[in-house]
Amino acid sequence: MFRASLCSSVYSRIEALCQTSFGPDNYTLSWDVRNTSSISMFRVYHEGVLQGTTFKTNFTVQGLQPCQQYQARVEALCGDGVLMSAKTVTAHTGNLEIMRRCIDWSHTCCCYHAPSHCSVKRKLDKVMGYLTFT
Repeated sequence: MFRASLCSSVYSRIEALCQTSFGPDNYTLSWDVRNTSSISMFRVYHEGVLQGTTFKTNFTVQGLQPCQQYQARVEALCGDGVLMSAKTVTAHTGNLEIMRRCIDWSHTCCCYHAPSHCSVKRKLDKVMGYLTFT
């Protein structure tokens, strides 16, 4: 009976679910829970498909397409798989899938060839070592 009350506690709710990083083929989610002692695991879903379980409050989904938006869901479970809380967020992958890289030092140009919907050309400042977008 006491355990059941812990499972429904407001202290076990998922809060502040957000995307904290991304790459061309992945994204990482992080979230907060006030009290993880009553949580047996978190389940992470990508586009409705279970990607894995974790005891941590972050998870990386991998093997994705670049320049895409996705729906991600995190569920907190206690005890024998009782669902305590769930949150959904829109996540995205990065804007570059590097297929070929060329550096022409005489022109200080660094070109990344990516799919046309996310192509970017970067100019490298050799003196200061900064990247600027052009």
